[in-house]
Amino acid sequence: MDVATHILKDDVGVQRNMVKIVILIISSFDLHGYAEMKRLSHTYYSLFPNDIRFFYIEARDQEEESVEDGNTLYLKGTESVTPGIYLKTMKALQHIQSNYEYDFVLRTNLSSFFNIPHVIQYFQTKPLQHFAGGFPVFWFTSGTCICFSRDVGELLTQDIRYGDDTHDDVLISRLLDEKHISRQGLEPFDVRYFLQGYCKEHVQNLTEDEVNRILFYRCKNANRMDDVRYFQDLLQRIYQSPLQAKLAPDLVVEGFHPSDHC
Repeated sequence: MDVATHILKDDVGVQRNMVKIVILIISSFDLHGYAEMKRLSHTYYSLFPNDIRFFYIEARDQEEESVEDGNTLYLKGTESVTPGIYLKTMKALQHIQSNYEYDFVLRTNLSSFFNIPHVIQYFQTKPLQHFAGGFPVFWFTSGTCICFSRDVGELLTQDIRYGDDTHDDVLISRLLDEKHISRQGLEPFDVRYFLQGYCKEHVQNLTEDEVNRILFYRCKNANRMDDVRYFQDLLQRIYQSPLQAKLAPDLVVEGFHPSDHC
């Protein structure tokens, strides 16, 4: 069954034909490899216009608090890890709260590549209110995948901690705990990390059963062009069927050869 035709009943028994998901992707215009990662992920995510709205969120010097340019959301400010990523997230939430109707938000980063049909399936089992979830690490929810319903996002933007230099995922997790919003995991889905340099077999050797269980792939290596290569391989190996006609001429990055082995 096409994921776009799923019907979900909320906690009061009202049917809705599909979830509405906004994906906020932490990005930056000045990091090596990011432009190509944006291009590759944009090509795939754009195949689901009826299911998701996605934004690469970046900070820059501008008069307006937020400016949309296609799928990039520019926010007034400067890039930094702390408190920059947290503040970009809060400002992006304020923007979509004012401009969009949606049910859920997924906050992630550019080096995490999601299987969108799996994302849709994940949210179809979640309540429309008082929901938070994502990928748990230690006691907090990893910034690679933080999810919440619209009302929870509104709670977060009503209590922005401007002077806090805590890392964004730790801070958001702490705020959710303070507000007594329980944080769920990603069940029944898994996560796959590619962190030890490029190896083509890492993607080639994934079984169909593994692919069917993975929600997203985290690609973050010392050489960010290794991440670009993983994005290419994921598009070819996992998303080949819906993308084969559209992506064929685009899957070449200068200086890299898909036949390379580790």
